Amino acid sequence: MSGFPTATATSVALTDFQNLVNNLKYNPFFNLLANGSFERTTHDDLQCDYWQESGVANLRSTTQKKFGDYALKISPTLITDSAFQDVAKYADLKGVKVSAGVWVFAPATSVILRISDGVGTSDSAANTGTGAWEWIEVSRTIDAAATGVRIELRPTNTAGDFYFDGAILVCGDEAPRSSASPVDIAQLIRHFEVLDHSPDWLPELGDEYFNSTDGQKYTWNGTSWVIL
Repeated sequence: MSGFPTATATSVALTDFQNLVNNLKYNPFFNLLANGSFERTTHDDLQCDYWQESGVANLRSTTQKKFGDYALKISPTLITDSAFQDVAKYADLKGVKVSAGVWVFAPATSVILRISDGVGTSDSAANTGTGAWEWIEVSRTIDAAATGVRIELRPTNTAGDFYFDGAILVCGDEAPRSSASPVDIAQLIRHFEVLDHSPDWLPELGDEYFNSTDGQKYTWNGTSWVIL
């Protein structure tokens, strides 16, 4: 009995897998954000994998959480402070309507969810600051001339801490609100799409891929790809 076939750059198995990934990312029940649950970190400072920050650290926290064991915590000092994620393979979303949603706990701070594409931005309504977990969401048709797609978690004032959980980005008119995030396909896309080193690939610290040509596994260290 022969062994399981190995996917290579020219194999049918790899082609089928690529077609599967390309089709799944347009399904409204697959999350285009990696680590939308904020459960994963490979950083010594406990920052959430795949999420970056502007002006303030984003931290994985157990103080407040909607699902699982962790949420993302931000303690803003400026209204420009934010946590954000740049979507991998954004060019595929040009002309496509996408919707983002997230649960927020911010009793003293008003916060919004923003979609930006390098041409314009769309913002959600702010939370009402009730001291309970609230759902906020926003939709935007990505501009045909987009230079990127970024999802931002932003304050509108700087009173106190705020927390996010269950962040979702999907294709379609509405982000599904459920007891947990939909299936996270974004990490799969990040691991797979880098195989062709597309200029649209925006690696994040900790991203990994397997190079079938040299048989090596690589990780992105923030500057370059290094062998694991």
